[in-house]
Amino acid sequence: MKSRLELKIAAVVGVIMLLICLFVLTKQHAKKDEVVDLKVYKHIENEQQRGYVECIITTEELSKINKEMKKVENLNNSTLLRGTIEGNYKIVIGDNFYAFDKVDDNFIFRSSDKELHAFEGETFEIVVNRCEG
Repeated sequence: MKSRLELKIAAVVGVIMLLICLFVLTKQHAKKDEVVDLKVYKHIENEQQRGYVECIITTEELSKINKEMKKVENLNNSTLLRGTIEGNYKIVIGDNFYAFDKVDDNFIFRSSDKELHAFEGETFEIVVNRCEG
């Protein structure tokens, strides 16, 4: 009688473990399949060409940039700055874009509110290194 009860408990525990494993695997798979609609551009101006050209960014870097741009989108009025930028580099996600000039400024223009914000992150360095490399 006791061994029968133990078998039932073992079966229930096994089913629960299997369900947890399936849940974790589907969550990991969903993260891998996340498509990031993000493009990075560099502004160039010379005799042959004028305007923005697309930079080649790795999938891992696209993911990092996407996460940081979500943080930029959540910036509030406390990060607002006065001034202008040239927009040497531009990140486009869907209908919104983010522009900045160089790595060490830590200024980013956000098209959603048409304002310049203070922001520190890896994005500036990633974009400049990939666009200049």
